[in-house]
Amino acid sequence: IGVAMGITGTDVSKDAADMVLADDNFASIVAAVEEGRAIFSNIRKFLRYLLSSNIGEVLTMFLGVVLATPLGLHRPGEVTLPLLATQLLWINLVSDGAPALALGVDPPHPKLMSRPPRKQGEGVITQPMWLGIGFVGSVTAVVGLAALDMSLPGGFIAGGGQLRYAQ
Repeated sequence: IGVAMGITGTDVSKDAADMVLADDNFASIVAAVEEGRAIFSNIRKFLRYLLSSNIGEVLTMFLGVVLATPLGLHRPGEVTLPLLATQLLWINLVSDGAPALALGVDPPHPKLMSRPPRKQGEGVITQPMWLGIGFVGSVTAVVGLAALDMSLPGGFIAGGGQLRYAQ
């Protein structure tokens, strides 16, 4: 790309340039690249956390309804959900908000600039990242449903509690 000096450069060079350095210091380019990489890394962490958490919630609800009878959730004539809507809202407000915001303002990794540039056209979420998100979401759902199952009579692991306690 064309780079021009903002203070000492001519108007012609500034108009023709793709980037104009406001402080006439080429170290500003390195600092800008580092800041951009740090922001991109934080966006990825933020998305990984929120998507894995939300996929875990969706799988918990879906598998809880599909496996209601084996889990001991089935009640004749009604669909019993593993979590109530207010519980899902509480999970999203308390356990998703603050940690996700903290990930969004994480300091950059010390070796961030020693990594090679990412491939052109690579998306924010890559296939390995999707696999990790799916894995964490699945583990969250299985552990949540196992805890629910252990609290209810019947199911895979017989418990002695009531539905309200299990939820």
